[in-house]
Amino acid sequence: TESTDDAEIDGDVIAISPRVPGHVAEVLVEDEQLVNKGDVLVRLDPKDYEIAVARAKADLNNELASLQTSRTDVPLTTATTGSTLSGAKSTRQEAAAAITWAEQQRSVSQARLSLAQANVKVAEANANKAAQDVERYKTLVAKDEISRQLYDQTVAASDAAKATVDAQKAAVVEAQHAISAAGI
Repeated sequence: TESTDDAEIDGDVIAISPRVPGHVAEVLVEDEQLVNKGDVLVRLDPKDYEIAVARAKADLNNELASLQTSRTDVPLTTATTGSTLSGAKSTRQEAAAAITWAEQQRSVSQARLSLAQANVKVAEANANKAAQDVERYKTLVAKDEISRQLYDQTVAASDAAKATVDAQKAAVVEAQHAISAAGI
């Protein structure tokens, strides 16, 4: 028989730290389960990455709209000559330039509308994530696991995200009115 007054158990504790930041959506292993190299232990919530993709697409649309705008900023010039015949040619050229300018303005207005619509999607994605954060934090603050200040900041961020959605939707309406008003 063996007996002891001071029992001890030796063991190894291995800390696991992620290489990728994010919220854990699912834990795929149980406590004290044997795992092998390469096994999937957790699944991360993909919403942060989806928002990053949407933001990158909005940035691309913004840059495309800026490119289109810079093209319309190039001043339209008309050439005139000193002869009577050149007066008639210049009137024709001015009409062609007005058509070109109107077409460019249409392209710019449509690009701005596309940008505004993309910004709405980004703002809605951010507002959705902020609302989800508020819901998660609501239970944590009720249990006193997080500070009230952190919860209040999250609520304020959610309200700001909702306001951003409204502002971006207003920009879409403004862009649509600009297209309608121009008769394009």
